[in-house]
Amino acid sequence: MVSRKEAEACVAAFKLVRVNHPALATVDEQVTAAIREKASAAHLLVYGAPGVGKSTMLRQIVARFTAEAAPGTVPVVRVEARVGDNGVFSRIDYYRQVLGQLGEHVVAKQVLVNVQDTKGRNRSRTEVDWLDLRDGMEAALQRLQVRAVIIDEAQLLMKVDKAQQLLDQLDWLKSMTNVTEVLHVLGGNYDLLDFRNLSGQAARRGRDVHFARYHYTDAEERTAFLGAVNYLLEHLGVPCEQEEILRHWFLLYERSIGCIGNVKDWLVEALAAALATPGGRVTWPLVEQSAPTVARSWSMGSEAASGEQRLVKSATKISDLRAVLGMPADPPPDPSLGAGNDATKPKRGRGRPRKTADGS
Repeated sequence: MVSRKEAEACVAAFKLVRVNHPALATVDEQVTAAIREKASAAHLLVYGAPGVGKSTMLRQIVARFTAEAAPGTVPVVRVEARVGDNGVFSRIDYYRQVLGQLGEHVVAKQVLVNVQDTKGRNRSRTEVDWLDLRDGMEAALQRLQVRAVIIDEAQLLMKVDKAQQLLDQLDWLKSMTNVTEVLHVLGGNYDLLDFRNLSGQAARRGRDVHFARYHYTDAEERTAFLGAVNYLLEHLGVPCEQEEILRHWFLLYERSIGCIGNVKDWLVEALAAALATPGGRVTWPLVEQSAPTVARSWSMGSEAASGEQRLVKSATKISDLRAVLGMPADPPPDPSLGAGNDATKPKRGRGRPRKTADGS
């Protein structure tokens, strides 16, 4: 049996294993492109089922941009949305977290020093915190050339008091983007769908990416799911009954609801249990013993299915769009301008010069 220290090191090493499976790679590519392009969008929504791997993907994006960063720059910052004791999202906590992530840099340190120096100068603590921290944070983001701020668990931004509305939160992010040109990437569950299309302006300034789980009904997705599970088993760091475990793929899918993040959390528990046994081998009985309960998987699965259904229902029909724009339901046979299109024909009395009495 391995020592406790060796077991902890083995589990910690497995937690660092990253599976670049197809679903994750696709979303990673889309989010990375949005950050690099620095387009006109103020926010990017990244939503998906619980355990699909959103946080893992966002962390690896931060790590990749950090590794590529030029000296004295911080291209991407990641924070986690939190609510205060009153159950409401705190913007001031957001400012502090961002400055905390930038804390090792001289610019951010100076901002924090300046905030401390101004406290007690005929202004309340709250006023100092709100005004100085936001201004200082925006200045630090600009000077350190931050491209994006990633807010994980961003559905908590919806925890607002009665005086605020959801649109206020997007306007708040937009106002910071106007000053800093920083893209806000909001990662979270399907509750983020409530942020979509709150207004025409919000729709224009926002983009969204769906991080989908693997679906049992799709053969290609089942294959991709099994490939990711197999990769994790190969990187456990200890012997395991790989073939035997894969034979029970039906249960692996059922309890993980098709989310690789859930599979990995499950295998972390099985690995820890195996390391506490004399053989230190991950067997199917240990994996089965570590499985999420049916009730827990049902809760995650129903939440995922409900979110996916909301996503389908929120999709605007093309016929509705054309009706709003005054367009016909079906495209004309020849969509080129001027080819049988009444709108392009000159109206009587317009576009053609009239002849004068002398024929000129």
